[in-house]
Amino acid sequence: MNTESLNIISKLTWQFNIAIIGAVFAVFSIIYEPQFIYYGFITFLYGVIAHVLDLAFHHLWIKDKKPYWLLFTFQFVLIGGWIYLILCVNQALAT
Repeated sequence: MNTESLNIISKLTWQFNIAIIGAVFAVFSIIYEPQFIYYGFITFLYGVIAHVLDLAFHHLWIKDKKPYWLLFTFQFVLIGGWIYLILCVNQALAT
């Protein structure tokens, strides 16, 4: 493995890394415990949506002074939604 490929991986945002981890977890859950695929899929969706939101904020906002509080608020809402969905799936699987 050359260092150029490692540099490309290190430039990914943390949201996209979460999406990759969720996808890998979903694949391994299919192999070992199929009922846990929901957790990986929800985590993958959270990572993709947060990554798209971050890209849209940084590339579409033209002004020099960006309202980062707005981005942080949206990410906080996304994290709250992710936790809510995980708890709903956990409750549904328990019954």
